[in-house]
Amino acid sequence: MAEDADKPAPGQDVENTIEDLTKELSRLINEAGTDGREELRDYAVSLLQGETETTQTEEPVEEDSAQPASPFSPVALSIPFLLIGIILLPLFAPVGLMLLLLAVIMGVGGWLALMFRRK
Repeated sequence: MAEDADKPAPGQDVENTIEDLTKELSRLINEAGTDGREELRDYAVSLLQGETETTQTEEPVEEDSAQPASPFSPVALSIPFLLIGIILLPLFAPVGLMLLLLAVIMGVGGWLALMFRRK
């Protein structure tokens, strides 16, 4: 039983090593002088953070469709055009009509593109 008390815990060795390295690093930073001490401290912290970050790589999910989803959706863009066209119709009829026509064309074209893309 006396031998078990003398043995450090498995994590204790790692903690002691980290404490020793921290003391060595702080001694080196303090020896650098007051001018560059703050920069060296920040540099040491950034190096430590960079080396100890854990990143998990995710496997890409395979999509069923051959084409990736487009970030541009004509149906979604037609809604604000429709609302702005309705607001501008009484104020400035030519621009309001143009926006309404554009919204209808984009909405119908977008729905047709969605229907054909899914097949």
